[in-house]
Amino acid sequence: MQSVNKSCSSKMALELDLLLISKLQPGQTICLVDRSIIEHKSWFASIKRSYNGENRFKLMEFITKTITAVSPSTPKWSDLYPLVRRGLSNLRQTYYDDDIITNQIERLINLLDIMSQHRPKKKACASVEGVNLILKLLSTRT
Repeated sequence: MQSVNKSCSSKMALELDLLLISKLQPGQTICLVDRSIIEHKSWFASIKRSYNGENRFKLMEFITKTITAVSPSTPKWSDLYPLVRRGLSNLRQTYYDDDIITNQIERLINLLDIMSQHRPKKKACASVEGVNLILKLLSTRT
């Protein structure tokens, strides 16, 4: 029974993280400690994120883990996909002056597009080879 509850809670956490990403507007970023959306260039946001030891690289780790945890069979994925994609596009605009971050975001957007085209007929687990390929694509720097 505990594993079922853990599975349900992890699915709910994934859905909440995807919803958080989907709400991003240009000029906004995520404060990871309380999962809130804050203005990227404000003094308050800078102080809050610095105090919590957050930065754009930790943000990208969070987003990458969230996106790679998704499968096309994730509940509500067909509804969330365009919203998450738009949120990532908005985040790309926020970090327009950082080529490393914008390239990582672009790779994640491309991954989302690929995932949206491959919806399985039944629930399936990601293969080890598929996950390794995704991680390799995400880690390559251009």
